[in-house]
Order: sequence, then structure tokens, then C-alpha cells
Amino acid sequence: MMFLLFGWGKQTFKDLAERDFDICKFCHKGNLRLREVTTWATLFFIPIIPYKTRYVLSCGNCKAGYEISRELAERMQDKEEEDNFY
Repeated sequence: MMFLLFGWGKQTFKDLAERDFDICKFCHKGNLRLREVTTWATLFFIPIIPYKTRYVLSCGNCKAGYEISRELAERMQDKEEEDNFY
């Protein structure tokens, strides 16, 4: 008898920028960081196939998040690389 355990919804988070971009609009204390959130299909609880990627500015204090477009995230990364170059 063969048994497969397949699922989805596992999320991984990756910080894309070293610096903070703005002050949180909810708590007014935390700074927003640029993060990539990837949702995966899993097999036996092991992430196998990424099927959704989104970009968010998330607060380190209250954990609120604002979804942004991929284009805006790329521009923010390019801006940070320029700032780090000088």
C-alpha cells in the first residue's frame, strides 16, 4: 500500500534588504523591512515546488505587513545597492 502526504501553504521568508524603509503605520514604533514570502507545495512536509511569491514590507515590532508589487521591490533593492556602493 502506497501512502503519499501532499500539502501546500508552507511559507518561507527571506529578507531582501539590509536597511529599514519606513516607520510602521500601525504601531508607529517598528521599522519596515523588505521581505520575499514564498509559498510552497510540500511532499511529506518537505517544500518541493514554489507556487506563489510575493513581496511585503513587514514591521519588526508588531509584525504588520504591506504587500507591494514585484517591480517596486526590485526598485527598492536597486536603490539599496546604489546606497551601499558609495
